[in-house]
This record gives sequence, C-alpha cells and structure tokens, in this order.
Amino acid sequence: MKEKKKRVFVSWSGGKESCLACYKALKSGFKVTR
Repeated sequence: MKEKKKRVFVSWSGGKESCLACYKALKSGFKVTR
C-alpha cells in the first residue's frame, strides 16, 4: 500500500528561512502545498 504523505503549508516570504523550512519539510517526507 502506498504511504500517504502528510501535507504542510509553508509561508513563503522569499527569505532564507522560508527556503530552509520548505527544504526541511520536503526532506522529512511532507508534501508541501501552496
């Protein structure tokens, strides 16, 4: 059975912190949505 990824919302401001949060969420297996 295919494992369903958890969805997460990342607020994007264009700064380094937003990019890092998005990257870490993706690497942790989350599905980043807009």
